[in-house]
Amino acid sequence: MSSAYLLDIPGQVHEHHRVAHVLADEIRAGVHADGSRLPGEHALRERFGVSRTTVRQALSALGEQGFIETHAGIGSIVTFDGTPLDQQLGWTRALAEAGGRAAPGVPRSVSARSKPGAASGPPAPGLPWPPG
Repeated sequence: MSSAYLLDIPGQVHEHHRVAHVLADEIRAGVHADGSRLPGEHALRERFGVSRTTVRQALSALGEQGFIETHAGIGSIVTFDGTPLDQQLGWTRALAEAGGRAAPGVPRSVSARSKPGAASGPPAPGLPWPPG
């Protein structure tokens, strides 16, 4: 019985990393603006000549890095506004030093800001409320 194994060789670049890197560079350059939708999985698959799984892995990596948020039925929305944050400071302090306000426990959400008439007012009991 023989099986093919993908070895994780030092210096090896996985295809999804390449796709994520290209898209991250485009987002940083303003090709995909804050709040805009990235092309769909099918279009990205065609563009990069990779599988749907590879595209999903790349989008997941971009989400983990704070470049996008992906929502079922909507797609991937750019959440990077061009403000570089120093990763060594921690996001709260880096955001504050960049001139932003940080509310611990209240992540930035595309769904609330992108829907007209989205819920407003105080959060449910027990949830933090950012100072205003």
